[in-house]
Amino acid sequence: MSKPASTPDRHVIVELRVEDFKRIKTARVRPDGEAVVIGGRNKQGKTSLLDAIQAAMAGGKSAPQQPIRVGAKSSKVVVDLGDIVVTRRFTSKGSHLVVKGADGAALKSPQAVLDRLAGKLSFDPLTFMRAKPSEQANTLRDVAGLDLADLDARIKAAFDERTEVNREVHRLANQAQSLGPVETAPSKPVSLARIMGEMDERRAWNAETEGFARQLADVDRALDALAARASRWISSLQELEAQAKALEVEIEKGNAQYESTAAERDELAAKAGRGYKDTADLDGQIRNAEATNAAVRANDERELVADQLRSAKSSSEACTDEIEDLRAERVQRIADADYPVDGLAVDEDGVLFRGVPLSQASGAEQIRVSAAIGLALNPDLRVLLIRDGSLLDEDSLAQLEAMAADADAQLWIERVGNGDEVSVVIEDGEVVEC
Repeated sequence: MSKPASTPDRHVIVELRVEDFKRIKTARVRPDGEAVVIGGRNKQGKTSLLDAIQAAMAGGKSAPQQPIRVGAKSSKVVVDLGDIVVTRRFTSKGSHLVVKGADGAALKSPQAVLDRLAGKLSFDPLTFMRAKPSEQANTLRDVAGLDLADLDARIKAAFDERTEVNREVHRLANQAQSLGPVETAPSKPVSLARIMGEMDERRAWNAETEGFARQLADVDRALDALAARASRWISSLQELEAQAKALEVEIEKGNAQYESTAAERDELAAKAGRGYKDTADLDGQIRNAEATNAAVRANDERELVADQLRSAKSSSEACTDEIEDLRAERVQRIADADYPVDGLAVDEDGVLFRGVPLSQASGAEQIRVSAAIGLALNPDLRVLLIRDGSLLDEDSLAQLEAMAADADAQLWIERVGNGDEVSVVIEDGEVVEC
């Protein structure tokens, strides 16, 4: 296999130098081949070597809480990438970073340069294999550039809206049921004011007619009295000849008064004879008006609630349609994403490989997929740091090395022991074999 080499677009580690970092006293490693297998007994510094690479490149939270070896005053990590040399020093006051280019000049904004270069250097294929399906799915979405946040937010908003609308549908349905069946009633309420007005008009008519009748009786009595008096006057004419002329005058006046009163009487008789108006039907209408109007109002309320219920159901259906459309768009976006391995996909439950959960794939397939994701996360710095490499059997290790060769990448693998596959042996914080 050919040895990976750095280019302006793709970088690997040409040389690593570490001094007084965590358990490392001093170490210098010049990789030869696709895999740098770091062996040795436990607590000798194997992990410290990988941590040194990550701390130098990523800095910040990637650096351990105590990066300086016990007993030392400072530590230093130098990562030579060929055309770029990274030097990070750690002291009690913090860390200092210098990044130099091929010409030896220090680059401005060195951490920003490394952030663009290193990507997700902390990605470990073995850790990815053991991660929860949801965590694996999030990582794969990151690799594929699959951002579903906008769709998920819109789906949640539509779902929440539909939930509120359905609550309103349920409330209106209960309200409509509580109103009972539609009652028999006219389309409009009965005008009680109109009936009462007509009742008042008829009562006034009847009262006026009653007054006319009383007046008529009074006039009849007056006429009777006048007639009696005239009769007495006539029977006394012979005895009252002396008074005849005066009486004639009085008689003429009485006759005139009689004629006037008779005319008034005739007018009153005509008015009194016009008849009474029956109020029984209006009494029944008044008694039934409130019940009728209550039925009309109940029917109007039923129709209003029915309209609101239809509108709420329509809104709920619109929310459901929107949710289905958004989910379809989400599925299509997931299907159209650019995944690093053919047959790879992601759904709500996790990562799928060839249609089944990744956890159900063979161990070899899981390693291949996990490594491919790691390489996709680090397109410029073609370096993968693999901890707990002792979990890899010979076939899995060989498979990873083959993938690294095909991708022109470099593996740094930590393993317990110093078997034939080990290329660097750490003992008591120092490289004893390389």
